[in-house]
Amino acid sequence: MRALLAGTALTCLTGTVAMSPAHAATGRVESDGGGETFRYAYAACQPEREYEPSRRIATFDNQPLDGCQVVLTNQAGESTVLCEGRGRVPAGFRRSPQVSVQPGTAPECVGS
Repeated sequence: MRALLAGTALTCLTGTVAMSPAHAATGRVESDGGGETFRYAYAACQPEREYEPSRRIATFDNQPLDGCQVVLTNQAGESTVLCEGRGRVPAGFRRSPQVSVQPGTAPECVGS
């Protein structure tokens, strides 16, 4: 019983430390293409934010905040949500995409 209570106290302490303002959560997305890297870190996904990398992007590393997703929109107006983790940008979204950080849920990357 004592071990259970000690474990519970440690869990509560860890949760408190992680939620303190000094340790504010940050989401980030990085993409690479042609030797150049686009990096963006964010602390909230509302209001929605939009960015336009000036170059082709091919791969990404997406670490979103809980409740946030990163969406690419191509020149034809089609959209795709980046999965959480590392992956390759779908071919139709590699040139001049619009990158949006918005509320939503990112699926986990599988097999990338």
